[in-house]
Formats: sequence, C-alpha cells, structure tokens
Amino acid sequence: EIDGRDGFVLNAGAVNTGPAYFATMGIVLRQGRDFAWDDLQGASPVAVVSESLAARLWPAESAIGHRIRQVVVTAGGPRPPGPWQTVVGVAADVRQRYGDGNLSDIYTPWLPDFRFGSLFLRSGGRTDVLPVLRSTAGEIDPRAVVDFFHATAEDNRELSGTTFLSILLTAFAGVAVLIAILG
Repeated sequence: EIDGRDGFVLNAGAVNTGPAYFATMGIVLRQGRDFAWDDLQGASPVAVVSESLAARLWPAESAIGHRIRQVVVTAGGPRPPGPWQTVVGVAADVRQRYGDGNLSDIYTPWLPDFRFGSLFLRSGGRTDVLPVLRSTAGEIDPRAVVDFFHATAEDNRELSGTTFLSILLTAFAGVAVLIAILG
C-alpha cells in the first residue's frame, strides 16, 4: 500500500532496487533519474514510481518532487507507515511477475540492512557466469549465498506457450459464440 498526497491509500507493488536496475532490466525512465549509490545510504529517502502510480496520484502534474510513503497491511492490521520518500523518477509500467495485473509500483533503494534479495545481471547470453558470481559474492560477504540462476530466455519460452494457449482458447470461444448465434 502507498500513502500518497491527500491521504490516498493505493494498492501498489514494492520493489527494492539499486543503481542501474532500470537499465539492466530494460525499463525506460520516463522522467527524473535512476537511483545513485548515495541513495543506498538512506540519508534522504527517495523513490521511483511507475507511470500508472504517478498518473493515479498526480494526474495533472509531474510526480518528481512529490512525497509518498509505504504502508504495509498484514493480517494483523496495518503497520506504522514508513518514512516519507521524495519521488526522483518515473519508470515505464512493467509486470513484475507473470500474471501481475498491478502496474502501480514503487521502487525504493536497496538499503544495507535488508537481508534477502535478488541480483539481476545482464550477461550477454553467457551462462557460465554463475561460478564467478558466487566467488565474487563470497569475497564481498562470506555469508552470501548465490543459489539460483535463471535466464530470462526461459521466461520467454514459458510465456510463449501461455500466449499461444490464450489465443487458441479465444479462437475456440469465438467459434462457439458464432455457432450459438447462427443456431
């Protein structure tokens, strides 16, 4: 949930990222800037929002410079709101996971006290980078565990099958409607 201007509470996805995340993932920044290394220190809380979220909160103006804060709602009720964050960028809408219908996202800097996360790496099609990645992560932090490597090409293959099935079912539904109309 996001607490925006005028007390709006919106359903939004939360994504913790670092500098160059948008370029690595191929997400276009429509306005403003990406996160800088200084943002990861958390001194001045900042955020990047998706186009959809910006349009919902500030439909007639730029989101840059406005402030928002996250409100996490659990089964036990809402937690205290997080700190106010200044919007420094607006990113193109993307689906964060398969089947994600919510395009209202807030991106916040990955802070040092976070325990878990994902590392996205653009490897130019090479698949032999996992041993180097494990070694480098171990040098930075011996407690770091790199236990999964997933190529986006696999995602594309999975989605192409689902897309084909959707088109096929839509065609069958159209034929069924046509038969029903014709009697």
